Amino acid sequence: MPGIPHSFYGDVEINGSPAPVGTQVEARGTGVLTGVQGNPITVTQAGKYGGPGGFDSKLVVQGTISDGTPIQFYVNGVQAQCAQPGGPWQDSFPFSSGAVTNLNLRVLMTTNTPTSTPTRTSTPARTSTPTSTPTRTSTPTNTPIPTSTPTKTPTSRPGTQTVYGFVFYDLDGDGHRSTTETTGLANVPLTLEQGGLVVATAKSYAPSGWYQFPNVLPGSYELSADIPLGYVATSPTRVLVQVLSGSDVIVNFGVQAFTPTPTLTPTSTPTPTETPTPTSTPSETLTSTPTPTVVLLHIPLVLSRNSSDLGAGARYGTVRLRALTGWVSAIAKHLLQ
Repeated sequence: MPGIPHSFYGDVEINGSPAPVGTQVEARGTGVLTGVQGNPITVTQAGKYGGPGGFDSKLVVQGTISDGTPIQFYVNGVQAQCAQPGGPWQDSFPFSSGAVTNLNLRVLMTTNTPTSTPTRTSTPARTSTPTSTPTRTSTPTNTPIPTSTPTKTPTSRPGTQTVYGFVFYDLDGDGHRSTTETTGLANVPLTLEQGGLVVATAKSYAPSGWYQFPNVLPGSYELSADIPLGYVATSPTRVLVQVLSGSDVIVNFGVQAFTPTPTLTPTSTPTPTETPTPTSTPSETLTSTPTPTVVLLHIPLVLSRNSSDLGAGARYGTVRLRALTGWVSAIAKHLLQ
């Protein structure tokens, strides 16, 4: 299976002058396919072959080619020297899969000036003057001159072109594929449409994200890439493509891994709740009940021994005893409080 092509564009000179429109530029080398779309290409602007833009044609070197294989360039069939801008001129340039290179070409062609060969003039021979003899004149017969039948020239079908490019990891996010951005995203679906109808579908391949639509007729198309989830496009994912006869078209799609920005969830602040101050519950105060203390009172009781006093004395003694008893009760009650 052919690998990812290496594309070229740049200036082209013949004998120090810009190559004229119509000049043919071709790449050759081990494993290089020639006579295919993009190789060779025709100069459409004096002094230029291909261009740097995504829609500009380029010299596409493709085939089963190993990186580092020397590639030679030919201008109108004559091997040219090549050089990157500001670099030395050399006879070949190393192949690099998936690269797009600005490479200038120059060639020296010798023009042979044709030398005119003099035409030999024959000298007329001397002839004798004949004596005129009447000759019988024949009546000429009109011979019809055949009329050529015009041959119908078939109209050739317009040549097809290739629309290709890369779904690449856009490291700097500028939407343009640079020489250092050589890796890409695989298995990205791509669709080529014309007038709302799907013309062809393709997908990108690892490791560079390369894809292609071969055999595309000249015309206006819409090319779209379906970028999968987890990635964000850095360039438009649907573009208008103008395919011209003799010019392949390169369209690149830049992507970056999508890192979602975390969403801050506001934390609700609890509403302070008043905590009731505990109210002291009055507790019943226990009043100690004093233990009754028995007080022994020694009260002398004086009784009269005179017999004469037995009646009155008894009453007297009784009264005094009752009074004394009441007094004792009062004292005992006071002590118990």
